[in-house]
Amino acid sequence: MIKPLYGLYELDRFIRYLWIVEGPFNVWSLSGWGKQAVGLLGTGTEKQYKQLLEIECKGYVLRIRS
Repeated sequence: MIKPLYGLYELDRFIRYLWIVEGPFNVWSLSGWGKQAVGLLGTGTEKQYKQLLEIECKGYVLRIRS
């Protein structure tokens, strides 16, 4: 199954830090706080990881649910 990176096409051109979260609700919440985020829509796939590496940014922030 091919899953897209949710929010990929809504990112600004210049990103300092990219937040990587699980789903759309997390992306929407971070957007409200002015953060750039993409959602993996569950467990990430190899294609999603390759897309993440192509995004030019200073660093990644992973949000892990506890």
